[in-house]
Amino acid sequence: MYSGINNQTEKKGIAIASSVTDKEHLSNFLAEAFRYKGYRVYQINPSCIEANNKSCFSSIDKIQDKVDTVYIITGNSVAEDMAREAANMGIKKIWINLNYDSPNFTEISKRNGLSIIGGECFYQWNNQVQKAKRFRNFFLSIFA
Repeated sequence: MYSGINNQTEKKGIAIASSVTDKEHLSNFLAEAFRYKGYRVYQINPSCIEANNKSCFSSIDKIQDKVDTVYIITGNSVAEDMAREAANMGIKKIWINLNYDSPNFTEISKRNGLSIIGGECFYQWNNQVQKAKRFRNFFLSIFA
């Protein structure tokens, strides 16, 4: 079921792109989960400078290191821009955390030879993260 994800993430540089500034947003939890798994994580968000006490980049092209995969957690129009930017940077693997239904996104992907995983959440793929999420939800249900 997740063989595409395993192939998608065999490299260790991943950019997580979001347009949300909420500290409790999924993108921040994903960044920590990927770091825990040994990935070099670069958070992309044009609206903030820092997330989880780590630098945030305004765009993919601001990252100096090699990025192998971009994980997009945002709406279709921003996802299209991110896919174009990734292609321009030579990044060929995109993991998008929504069911992309944009014909433009699909066309951009095909035209640039991008490998796409769509609609598969990292939380569904990673058992450790599932356990952490269940614990966090349990904790919040008691103390929130």
